[in-house]
Amino acid sequence: MTGAKAYLVAKSLDPVTGDAGVTITSTATFKTCPHDLTVLFAPGGTDGTLAAAMDPETLAFYG
Repeated sequence: MTGAKAYLVAKSLDPVTGDAGVTITSTATFKTCPHDLTVLFAPGGTDGTLAAAMDPETLAFYG
């Protein structure tokens, strides 16, 4: 896909460390990320996925 743009999105720009110990820093927040996304990929480990599934701010972004 030519011209595709990828965003690493989270509630804040603070680094997030996953279950496997890998730390990722987002490039955009829920407020600064475009909302006309073509593909939305939501990775996560067990703890992070369960926490996100219960977080109102995260659910509002995906919804």
